[in-house]
Amino acid sequence: MMLLSKFRRSVSASGWTLFAFGLCRLVFSQAPVGSARDLAENGHWKQARVAVESLLRANANDAEGRYLLSRIKMTWGDFEGATKEAERAVALNPGNADYHFQLAWSSGEMAKRAGLFTKMRVGPRFKKEVEAALAIDPNHFEARMALLMFYVNAPGIMGGDTKKAHALADELVTRNPEQGYFARALLAEEESDTAGMEQNYLKCIGANPRNYRALISLASYYRSDARKLYNLAEKYAREALKLEPDRSAPYSVLAGALAHQQRIAELEELLSRAEAAVPDNLNPYLQAGNALFVEGKDFPRAERYIRKYLSQEPEPNAPHPAAAHLVLGLLMEKQGRKSEAISEIETAVRLKPDYDAAKKALKRVKG
Repeated sequence: MMLLSKFRRSVSASGWTLFAFGLCRLVFSQAPVGSARDLAENGHWKQARVAVESLLRANANDAEGRYLLSRIKMTWGDFEGATKEAERAVALNPGNADYHFQLAWSSGEMAKRAGLFTKMRVGPRFKKEVEAALAIDPNHFEARMALLMFYVNAPGIMGGDTKKAHALADELVTRNPEQGYFARALLAEEESDTAGMEQNYLKCIGANPRNYRALISLASYYRSDARKLYNLAEKYAREALKLEPDRSAPYSVLAGALAHQQRIAELEELLSRAEAAVPDNLNPYLQAGNALFVEGKDFPRAERYIRKYLSQEPEPNAPHPAAAHLVLGLLMEKQGRKSEAISEIETAVRLKPDYDAAKKALKRVKG
């Protein structure tokens, strides 16, 4: 995963955390409510944006539309705008647990990027809204996970308490093993306990072999630079793909695993399937191109894949175009095409001026 795992558009920089997958919205959620939510739940954010804009043009006070717009804004990194839309959704329908949870999540993400004063002001609101969601729906899994993460990450003065986090996860194991092991896996990752994370994802899958998020989380972990267990990454990605053939993540993990193993014929077939199934998300091409670059193999093919990724607007939780331009630049450099390398890396810096990896690469290549 290399460069791509270090620079993503998503809320979290991690490749397989709770927040990277949108607080597990799809693990134990209820059936989708209408096509707009269906699109959002399945990660088709560009399509969801169009659907929600249409919904709100028809009725500006549609609570579901405001809730979904909050999620969309958040996915694009507009946490302040997401919080305002969540506030509107809650005001329009205060009895909906999802809306309270969304307000908690968006305000919490906004606080994470703010100064200490804002953190102190927003932190209690996060906890208040999570508790409001649980008061409406005591079985709201996302809210329980948010509360667990609050206990892990908040300073003690604001109510943080790792013992409470572990107690909450242990309680959930007794009530619902599938959810409880998933919670323990997320808690283990927060504490950098990769062995515990792996064991608990496996236990979650043991409790329910059809838990998509546990499968894709485990596949991503095995494919990561830390493990490079591509046979296991392939195994769990294929299981996830059977369950959700219209989502990009299984194709992306599987494409990277196949490219690392130089199984080009299978890779080409997979990429064709991925583009047919999920034409609005070309991340599998980028993952394949990046993997070939990491392996130092077939640079022309790697370049072709990465340029394919850049041929359309990425989904907001896919790698930023700047990351793709940086990899292209490094590919050019490896082939002795220095002027092209500089041009690509300059594009990466222009698209994202605070992209330190690109700035360092540009300085080195120019030097």
